[in-house]
Amino acid sequence: MANFYSIYFTHNGQVVRLPHNPSELPDTQDASNGEYNVLGLGPVMVPRTPNQRKISISNYFPGHVSASLTSLLSYRAPEYYIEFFRQAMESGNPVLYTPVRINEMGVPYAMSLTGYYVLVTRFDYREKGGETGDFYYDLECVEWRDYSPRRVQVVQDTAQGTASTASAAQSAAVSALARTVTQTAAAAVSGAASGALAASLEPSRRTPSRQLVVGSLCTLDGAYYQSPDGSGPQTPAAGLQVTVSRIEAGTRRAPVYVKDTAGRALGWTGKEMLRVVSNAAKN
Repeated sequence: MANFYSIYFTHNGQVVRLPHNPSELPDTQDASNGEYNVLGLGPVMVPRTPNQRKISISNYFPGHVSASLTSLLSYRAPEYYIEFFRQAMESGNPVLYTPVRINEMGVPYAMSLTGYYVLVTRFDYREKGGETGDFYYDLECVEWRDYSPRRVQVVQDTAQGTASTASAAQSAAVSALARTVTQTAAAAVSGAASGALAASLEPSRRTPSRQLVVGSLCTLDGAYYQSPDGSGPQTPAAGLQVTVSRIEAGTRRAPVYVKDTAGRALGWTGKEMLRVVSNAAKN
């Protein structure tokens, strides 16, 4: 059975397909959220933009042709791959990472989990006794984010449905494989140079005018407290104009933190004590 699953790396118009698929393909991402200790509230966490994604691959470059290769037609000696990744790391230029996920029946899957540009941050290789000609390697890459100004071109998505039979799906998989190789090379040569970014049309979303959200201008009739639990001194209020600064999740008595119209902090109050006047929050 043909091996359709493949992993490509493209650099300076050169497309490389790994000769062996790894036993696992970790793709990790974390977020360095801010942690603070607020008086009267305790520990809180402020969400921040997630860090770059990371991929790590450990495998080997075979020193001879064998039936276990992802493609017998694309076999290259280990020196070819070693030189490719060494140059990619030394140049500091982004490399296009493209996994092509096609199962044993030749049907594509997880099509939304596309590849992305990465920087090679680590590349080690070594030989082992008794396996002359083979080179084992560890490759680590970190997602590359373009921070320079770019031009956005909006395009209409005209994609059609998938094939309905197994044979049609298998044929489509082979075509998709060929298109991927062509597109990755084209993207590396022209996409980065033009700085153009394609975007799909999506209907815009708006917050309902009377929905309580952070930034809402409200009238407070009731009281506000020092903590979201409603403990501590309470201050009565009637017809007081306030803005919502924060909304806590859960079932606390006073989960909404408000400020006056001058921006001075007041305290915590209940949702039922607020009447939304207008929504100042941006979508």
